[in-house]
Amino acid sequence: MLNTLLLAILVLFPLVPVMAGGKQFPCKGLGTYKYRQCTSERLRHSTEQLGVQLPADLVGKWKKTIQDACAAAYSGLVGSTLYVPITTGCADRMNRSLLQEFQGWED
Repeated sequence: MLNTLLLAILVLFPLVPVMAGGKQFPCKGLGTYKYRQCTSERLRHSTEQLGVQLPADLVGKWKKTIQDACAAAYSGLVGSTLYVPITTGCADRMNRSLLQEFQGWED
């Protein structure tokens, strides 16, 4: 089941920027340190929001899945100063994509 979820994420991930309406990189243009702070704060916030929507065990599985998916997507940057903030931003965008799915049910 987790493998199926990971595969679905990897297949759908390229569509996320298109659906985000140009707001996919709100931390863009900042220096490396500020960019890292911005992405970390956004990830913390989106993870907290998911914690409201999902049981804790599912949030833990989701975090592991997106960590693996984002690491695979940006494996070419391993060792660079941008690897951590780029993968953190990736995880945040994945969280926010899932949160958008919950918004559709609330309407």
